[in-house]
Amino acid sequence: MMVDGVNFVLYHNMSDLRSKILYYLDPLNEEKRIGIGQRGRELALNHHRVWDQAERVFLNDMSYHNNYGLYNKPWIKNGEYSPYLEPAA
Repeated sequence: MMVDGVNFVLYHNMSDLRSKILYYLDPLNEEKRIGIGQRGRELALNHHRVWDQAERVFLNDMSYHNNYGLYNKPWIKNGEYSPYLEPAA
């Protein structure tokens, strides 16, 4: 799971970006910067590679859902097929 300040840094506008760049480039914050970078790299390598996404799509991993709570096939509710929700051909 991506968490701001743990494995990535979120900014809201250019001013916020500038202040965060200056903050993390300060030698006093070097350990924080390196830690966030290492945890972000680990998250990306372990969970966000192309084949991870392909597995979810091709194997229809119903345990996976996106941030909106939608499954790969939204016309399947609670593990049961619903013809009323199936997409048009």
